[in-house]
Amino acid sequence: MFEVRMPQKGLTETSAYLSKWYVAPGDKVKTGDYLFAMETSKSVFDVESEADGTVIAVLYPEGDEVDVEAVVCVIGKEGETYDGAPAPAAKEEPAPAAPAPVKQEAAAEKSAEAPAAPPAVKESAPAEAAPVRAEGERIAISPRAKAKAEELGFDYSSVVPTGPEGRIIEEDILRAYEEAKKAEAEKPAEAAPVSAFAPMPVAATAALAPEAAAFPAYSVETKIFTFDAGSLYDYEKVLLSFPQEGRAINSRNDMILYAVSKTAAQHPEMMRGLPVFFAGSGAPYYVPALDPAAGWSLGVGAPKRELADAPDGSSKEIRTVSLAFVYSTALFERDAVDSIAEELINALEHFPAFLAMRA
Repeated sequence: MFEVRMPQKGLTETSAYLSKWYVAPGDKVKTGDYLFAMETSKSVFDVESEADGTVIAVLYPEGDEVDVEAVVCVIGKEGETYDGAPAPAAKEEPAPAAPAPVKQEAAAEKSAEAPAAPPAVKESAPAEAAPVRAEGERIAISPRAKAKAEELGFDYSSVVPTGPEGRIIEEDILRAYEEAKKAEAEKPAEAAPVSAFAPMPVAATAALAPEAAAFPAYSVETKIFTFDAGSLYDYEKVLLSFPQEGRAINSRNDMILYAVSKTAAQHPEMMRGLPVFFAGSGAPYYVPALDPAAGWSLGVGAPKRELADAPDGSSKEIRTVSLAFVYSTALFERDAVDSIAEELINALEHFPAFLAMRA
């Protein structure tokens, strides 16, 4: 008979949550089969079987916090029995949630004597239950719950935890998210258009930067366009044949910055800054966050090789670069963005001629 114990995944971990069972009593397993998923303060792990046999006993239900090295399940021969029992301390952790039905029954009995008072208490209870945290205080949340909140773009700072030791679990996120959606749907038509749980950067600019305090609430849009970077590569070869001293332009990135700055000079709405960001090597697309002070941002992807049709009908390899223009609809019309993109592409694809005209 083989006892499967809760493993310790970190030097400071003293317990872990049993988040999911993959087996049940009576199931036959082999070495390497997944038995259950455990959740620590940092991540979720699948625990494999180290023995062949039949699952004789499962000692903890899903959601329980289990001490490290405690026996979680037992594998043995079919027909064997296991008399061991889990340590009571770990199984008692979820107990604080149990009294809730009792309180409801008590409230129901009181409502028979004084019908008007209890409903008011019940209505205010959710607001009073919201956690009050000091600024910078760490929020206790399980990795799975945090991942779900990030997936939904949901701010979990005010979510009421129901997990052990005041921890936010995935069910708390899903419940609070649905409640927020319902509340949003019930808002009157004149309510603010920005959702309480909408992911940034859909927000008022004034909340992001003092320089943009004059902007009204806005939405953010992104236009992605690609250009043939052959002109930049050719001009870079020319530059390398001359001494670098005294030159303002020394690389393809310098060329892109020069073209963007000269293009921006033709459009007053772009003159609040020059927020151009370059992706790391191997990242063909890069969409930066909106620069709130400038009202726009430009992400430059890494060059990539593509096949293009040559004039004679054959194929040739070219290098392309993708640009992501992120902009505020409070400052830019779509037609204006199309015009800016066209001008910038023309400058980059014919850079030597563009440079000569601006010299």
